Amino acid sequence: QSNCLVFVSKWEGLGLVAVEALLTNLPVITTNNSVCATREFIQDEYNGLTVNDPNDIEEISFIMKKILDNNLLLKLKSNTNDIPIDFSIKHNIDIILNYE
Repeated sequence: QSNCLVFVSKWEGLGLVAVEALLTNLPVITTNNSVCATREFIQDEYNGLTVNDPNDIEEISFIMKKILDNNLLLKLKSNTNDIPIDFSIKHNIDIILNYE
C-alpha cells in the first residue's frame, strides 16, 4: 500500500528493514551520511532517494513529494532488487580496517 519507506536516521549500523523494503520492490528514502550503512546499498535516484540532514523536515518532505512522481517511482521500483551490497566477512573487515 505504500510508495516508499522513509528511513532517515543520524546513525544506523545496518537497517535490515531497508533491505527488506527493497526486496519487496519498495524504494527507500534514507540518510546520505558517512555513519549510515544504508548508503552502501541505497543509490540516490536509482533504488531510492537520499537526504543530507535527518533533522531537516523540509528536505525530507520535499523528497517524499518527489518520490510520488510516477516516472521516478517506476524507475526506482524497477531497480529495487539490484542491491549492490556485500555481506562477506572480508568486505566487513576491510570496512572496519579502513574506517576514517
